[in-house]
Amino acid sequence: MKDGNLLKNRAEEGFLAWLSANNRNNPEKLFIHSIDQDKSISHGAMFRLSRQIGHDLAARGFKANDRVALLAGNSIEHLAVYFGVLAYGATICTINVEMNRAHFSEILRAVDARVVLYEAGLGLESLAEQSGGEWLALGEWGKSESDGFFTGIAGLPEHGDAPPVNISSDVASIFYTSGTESTPKGIVCTYRELIANVAPTAAAFGIKADDRVLDFRSFNWISAQVLSALAPLSVGATLLLARKFSRSRYFDWLAEHRATIAAGNPTTINMLNNRPHAITGDDLPHLRYIFSSSAPLLRQDWEEFEAR
Repeated sequence: MKDGNLLKNRAEEGFLAWLSANNRNNPEKLFIHSIDQDKSISHGAMFRLSRQIGHDLAARGFKANDRVALLAGNSIEHLAVYFGVLAYGATICTINVEMNRAHFSEILRAVDARVVLYEAGLGLESLAEQSGGEWLALGEWGKSESDGFFTGIAGLPEHGDAPPVNISSDVASIFYTSGTESTPKGIVCTYRELIANVAPTAAAFGIKADDRVLDFRSFNWISAQVLSALAPLSVGATLLLARKFSRSRYFDWLAEHRATIAAGNPTTINMLNNRPHAITGDDLPHLRYIFSSSAPLLRQDWEEFEAR
């Protein structure tokens, strides 16, 4: 390529390249198991689904920096849209429904998305009158009697043209801070910034193809997106997806789904400390480690957790 920043062939680098490699090398391998939905998607099926999403965006005339806003909780559909938009070369804007609800109007005006995909049942439909763009319910992947976005793309071809992307300047994702201490801020990541963070994250956490990463954190935020979605995607690993943390079910998830790596944070670790579970390391032979994110973890809390 004459311009090293211009990504003309979407299969050469990054998100589409990872999806393509997994489809080519191990298409039947489990990519995501959604615990609460009790359904799974393979690496091959995710590649095909992401291509159908790209075909839909192409039909809508999406170009680089055109935005898709996503208002949804953790689900296979949520992550399929996330991967599909990135693989195509547009901009995905993830907005946390619970934390950002009080600021939806100003966030949606600032995002100015051409398409807003929302999870039905969360009381979001009235917001369509307050912002531009086309509003579509997500619907459910793989459910013929469903309606919404995923029903609409079900019959689309699994290929399509995509716009050229300048990875240095074109925006891959925008996510919003929680707003717990001030007005939520939109954090902008270019394609280069997002792609460049994935391989070092996978290497730092030792994530390999045979790992099964359990995460319950919101995939509207970049920590879960990079560490537990994109890093497993980049190496062909598996994500075990929960919608929210459950103190009573957490260790059952680890055991039943043979998690090798699991998410935690100071709040959830303290919850587990305060109400110990009758389980030992011998009950979790596959588990390599639990990481903690979001805030500093006191040494004494971690030592207490390890001791149990």
